[in-house]
Amino acid sequence: MASKIFKEHKNEIKEYCVENKLSFDKLCESPWCYDNEEIIIQRNERDPERAKLGLADNIPTPSTLEIYLENGKLRFEQTEHTRKYLGAEEEHDVVRVPRVAVAV
Repeated sequence: MASKIFKEHKNEIKEYCVENKLSFDKLCESPWCYDNEEIIIQRNERDPERAKLGLADNIPTPSTLEIYLENGKLRFEQTEHTRKYLGAEEEHDVVRVPRVAVAV
């Protein structure tokens, strides 16, 4: 990502993902658009047929997470697509707590 917001606030974005059980890896792999005040993470289609269309593909892609820079602080807005496309359900995405066996 080449966004100034992402470069300057990468750790804060990563922390938000961990706290909200979102995959930072999925976020980084997703398409997005940005300017100096916002980053809009979009749904990653991963559809090879749709990818062949390139700019001819005019089907809107909904956002999965919106990140706004306001007065030097980030504000995150999840959408109805956030969990489905950015949820941390893969083994490496989930923080595991070891179980302790107690013998009696």
